[in-house]
Amino acid sequence: MPGINMMPSGSTLQIPLDACTNFSGKAGNAQVTLTWTDPKDKYATPEGETAQDPDQLVSVWDHTVLVRKTGSQPTGPNDGTVVVSSSVRNQYQSTPYTDTGLTNDTTYYYAVFAYNKDGVASAGAFTSCHLYGFDDVLDNNSWAQINQAAQIGLASSIWSIGDEKNFTAGSETLTAVILDFNHDDAADGSGKIPISFGLKELMKNTHSWRWVASNLSSYYLWSGFPEYLNDTVLPSFPEDMQSVLKLANKTLGSSTQTKINLLTIQEATGTSNLTNSSDTASGGGYQYPYYGTVEKRIKKLSNGAGASSAWYLASNQQHNTYGRPIQMTASGETRTTGQAYLGVCFCFYV
Repeated sequence: MPGINMMPSGSTLQIPLDACTNFSGKAGNAQVTLTWTDPKDKYATPEGETAQDPDQLVSVWDHTVLVRKTGSQPTGPNDGTVVVSSSVRNQYQSTPYTDTGLTNDTTYYYAVFAYNKDGVASAGAFTSCHLYGFDDVLDNNSWAQINQAAQIGLASSIWSIGDEKNFTAGSETLTAVILDFNHDDAADGSGKIPISFGLKELMKNTHSWRWVASNLSSYYLWSGFPEYLNDTVLPSFPEDMQSVLKLANKTLGSSTQTKINLLTIQEATGTSNLTNSSDTASGGGYQYPYYGTVEKRIKKLSNGAGASSAWYLASNQQHNTYGRPIQMTASGETRTTGQAYLGVCFCFYV
């Protein structure tokens, strides 16, 4: 329609813009963060849009409103509470708008409507979020909350690999880090365990393998570490933490799955270059993303307050007639070792 001025100012065309796109919300603790993309201006013909022909403009974006409601989805821009009106295009496309002061254990329904300069609202784009009271800072959540988020499938959308939570083991404080999500198989065959944790640093006291010659086929089993971890370390955890731990499908040389384990060389480094076909811990899976760099494998005693130390892995290597355990050195590399007192780093599952 060349030569015909179709600018919306003062027009009676009342043509709405397209709905906003990429609208999504992320639940937090008493708050929701939301992002969306505002629509483009609308032209009378595709050619006009391609040419950005001002004579063919029929609907020009003016502002977008975000509407919140409880109980049901907003049916229009006047059905609910307008929580923000943005006149900066795509203001919340990459930097979220945060709706605060909300009530946990409540479902909130949201809609965004784009207005043109004629004051006509677009169709709505919709999303909803249920607030469970999870905090996006992992350490601010109880183990019960972490377990709840894990069981309803929200853990990986709230927290990230490397996020930390402190806990007590007897008289010492340890820091757990998220190694990965949906990484380890559950022992009961129910699928993947939602969160795999490991220690950021090492326990205060070192520990030694029990020396058992000619027992390569069950070296980890006879090393004494399964008993130490599950009979001594595990009972020292707080009861609320113990109650949410899951059994992973890892035997590590034993016929019994345990709730806390040493890491295998595969889990720590992604390789099995020091092991062989007789390595009874080779069922330990593949590398946790957290350990993708050498720096993350360098650990200190006393939860980081002590000196850097080598630490034991669950894997072993055949050496003549006996198995030799594999250690992570203080510089983050692997090597075999004889009987020695080294640092303790373990993993567990929620």
